[in-house]
Amino acid sequence: IYLNIELFNKIDGNPIIFLFAAIILIFLTLIYSTYAFALCARHENTIVNTIKNSAAISIKYFSKTILLWLIIAFIIVLFMFNTTLMFIGFIIGPASIFLTVSAFAIKCFEDIDKEVKSGIIKT
Repeated sequence: IYLNIELFNKIDGNPIIFLFAAIILIFLTLIYSTYAFALCARHENTIVNTIKNSAAISIKYFSKTILLWLIIAFIIVLFMFNTTLMFIGFIIGPASIFLTVSAFAIKCFEDIDKEVKSGIIKT
């Protein structure tokens, strides 16, 4: 992602393909990693299956995932508002983000567990 952004900035004429590639890579990284840590905390799985399951949950609950990303962006912007909030954000920012993701993940996991128990989803 960083390389695409740097190439976009450094090459004459700013080839838009590098900017689009960076945006797509950021989106895919978010899709594949949003629920990965919550999945690791709740289930035992391989890394590849954890990433696949995270992507599947992100796509299945896409509207909740978008809302989650907006809330996380708000938290980050809030903690970058001034120097005092940056210091507080440095201390409790990661925990705030993890708790926010966990709150959304619990709701998704409960829905998935209900679907598995009712036989809608096969394991």
